[in-house]
Amino acid sequence: MEGNTYLLRGRTRRAMLCGARQLAAALCTLAALCLPVALAAQQVSVTTGVDVLDDSRVTNTGDLDFGKVLPGPGGGSISVAPDGDVAVAGGLVAIGATSPASFNLTRDIGVDYLTYQAPLISDTIEIAHADDPSITMTVRNFTTDFNRTITLFGLFTLPAYYFQTSYDFRVGGTLDVDANQLAGEYSGTFTVIIDYE
Repeated sequence: MEGNTYLLRGRTRRAMLCGARQLAAALCTLAALCLPVALAAQQVSVTTGVDVLDDSRVTNTGDLDFGKVLPGPGGGSISVAPDGDVAVAGGLVAIGATSPASFNLTRDIGVDYLTYQAPLISDTIEIAHADDPSITMTVRNFTTDFNRTITLFGLFTLPAYYFQTSYDFRVGGTLDVDANQLAGEYSGTFTVIIDYE
């Protein structure tokens, strides 16, 4: 009897082991069914683009011209303001017509918000003698009327270019002339930078 009970217990133990294995196999199958299924690759079309700006949106319409000067024994300076006013200092004598540099820019209303960046009061350039480029004069203290404003209804102040697609502005500066500066024609260039935001 005891042997039969032992065998029965043994069978029960084996049956339980077999059941545990079947349960484990069933759980593995169930886990496999619950795994996420790999989806087919998806494609999405995306549009890309760029606006290439025309370099001619800012054009030079007139040069900064200090006219003709007689330096004299003490030298001096001549300043041309954006509005065309001329001031002479030292022993310099100014002769003839002068003019600030003038520019025109084009812009899109409501799109382009402009910032004048150069030349500034702190910038300087050298203009050189036509026959001997080693002889120079300094142009400094650049000024501009770019930042003009308009007032609407006495309440709002806006940049003067705000409602315009075409905008004119001027740049002036000061020329330093040495004592007994060599006679002749002097020239040079400077760069105006406008930031289209």
